[in-house]
Amino acid sequence: MNKGNIKNLLLKKEIILSIIIITVSFFTTSYVNFVLIFPFYSIYIQDKKNKTISNLKKNWGFQKEKIRAYQIIDKFHKLNNKSKISIDDYTWNDLNMTSIFELVDRTLTSVGTSLLYDMLRTLVFDVDKLSRRDRLIEKVKNDEGFRLEIQYELNKLGIDETGEITDLVFDKNIKNIPYNFVFSIQYFLVLLSFVSIIFLSQKAIFIILPITIINMFTSYYFMRYYAHLIPSLRYLAKLMKTAISINKNREKELIDYDLPISESIKLTQRLRSKLRFLILPVDVSVLEYLSIYYNLITLKEVRTYCAAINQILKYQDHLKKIYEFVGTIDSLQSVASYRIEFYDHCNPNFTHDENSLLFCRNIYHPSVQNPIKNEIFIKNNGIIITGSNMAGKSTFLRAIGLNTILAQTLFMCHADYFSLGFMNVSSSINQVDDVKRGKSFYYTEAERLLTLISNSNQSFRTLIIIDEMLKGTNSKERQVASLNILKYLKNQNSLVITATHDLTLAQMLDKQFDNFHFTDDVNSSGLNFDYKLKEGISDTTNALKMLKILGFPDEFFTN
Repeated sequence: MNKGNIKNLLLKKEIILSIIIITVSFFTTSYVNFVLIFPFYSIYIQDKKNKTISNLKKNWGFQKEKIRAYQIIDKFHKLNNKSKISIDDYTWNDLNMTSIFELVDRTLTSVGTSLLYDMLRTLVFDVDKLSRRDRLIEKVKNDEGFRLEIQYELNKLGIDETGEITDLVFDKNIKNIPYNFVFSIQYFLVLLSFVSIIFLSQKAIFIILPITIINMFTSYYFMRYYAHLIPSLRYLAKLMKTAISINKNREKELIDYDLPISESIKLTQRLRSKLRFLILPVDVSVLEYLSIYYNLITLKEVRTYCAAINQILKYQDHLKKIYEFVGTIDSLQSVASYRIEFYDHCNPNFTHDENSLLFCRNIYHPSVQNPIKNEIFIKNNGIIITGSNMAGKSTFLRAIGLNTILAQTLFMCHADYFSLGFMNVSSSINQVDDVKRGKSFYYTEAERLLTLISNSNQSFRTLIIIDEMLKGTNSKERQVASLNILKYLKNQNSLVITATHDLTLAQMLDKQFDNFHFTDDVNSSGLNFDYKLKEGISDTTNALKMLKILGFPDEFFTN
């Protein structure tokens, strides 16, 4: 008999024995029930844990496909974005950072997803903080026991289906329920009404009935407005339990990574006790109907909700720390998984050398399959990139932008070497008409360029990325405006990288900016690109060649 048959036979025997034990339990005492059933329940729990751990191992190092509700995910970023250096919406969309976020996102919890999103949008100009973040990522990446331990706890927490946990913890508009002491009075009245049976016998019904009706009406009316927060309160209870479980065995290690949480756990203990009284949704049965009835007439969930909100408001700062603790652990294990898949990366080297603002060797874009890697050394001058259509200019601009962001958020770059100074990132790449607001393509882009000019005057340096400036107007005015804008930006606290088809503009700025270009090759098979960045201004164009390859009539090319 092979191992598979033996395993199946043992499994069948276990199922049959479990059925016998459950049947016997109906005719025995509770103590005997516990003694007989507990071993099999323990086996069930252990088997469930083993399956979860097996799945976690299986999915480690792979992108996670899931539905993402960004109106919920970005709540934490919006509520927690004061006095931070943040990537603005235009730049985020220009650099296709949502697709990068989805590549990195292997989080197991709602709070982890929100923290990872905020992490990618918030630049950190502090090498020590980034290094601590990196050490924890590498700890999770290289220590399987540590990783599986925290992943198992995170997996149990899972997703907040309502998406309101962030509002519950961070929203300052949450207030105490007014006159909530009335609910306690109603609770004592219903207790006294049942006690009155001793003295009034059947006549007590005339006291019990109106009080229970009032209490039931109060419960229904109250929950009508506040029931949507009950699932998030339950999720908060699970979140606090997860923080305790992770911190319990790994407190010393996590303190080393600047993640102290013990004080917050201790101070919120009373809230955890309150939240235990919030019953979970259950299937319908006689006992469960009685439980629901009991909750209605005693206002149990209403009183628990009021007490919980009071505790949340009292210890909101500590709940924020618990939220961020669990979310940070989850987001960093997600980054560790991403690093396993995209192993071809490096840690950035931060420099204060004004003559070497950005240097990268073999940089590439992680969304491109079989990417061609490039090298560039950008001095204080900034650079202008020329080249044919489809030669790789826009992809290269995005690769520079997103890797500059990753360096200052996840302490990693998709390159063999990446050296830079701390800098914000602002861009103008994908401009479109704003039909609803009656703004033309040119007007929309001009507004964005004005924002970039404002960003260039900040106390910290800004990497400004511009693709084909002012393409929505005539060539003469575009050239004059582009020339003046680039000259202005060069003299501000910024590092400018721009791509253009205007070879004359590149020649006019040859002394102020360093020039690079991409090329193409036309042969019998059509247009071919090597996607390699080269020094100097491009001496080739392919606009007409492309029309011919596409099959435009020959008379288009006679003159």
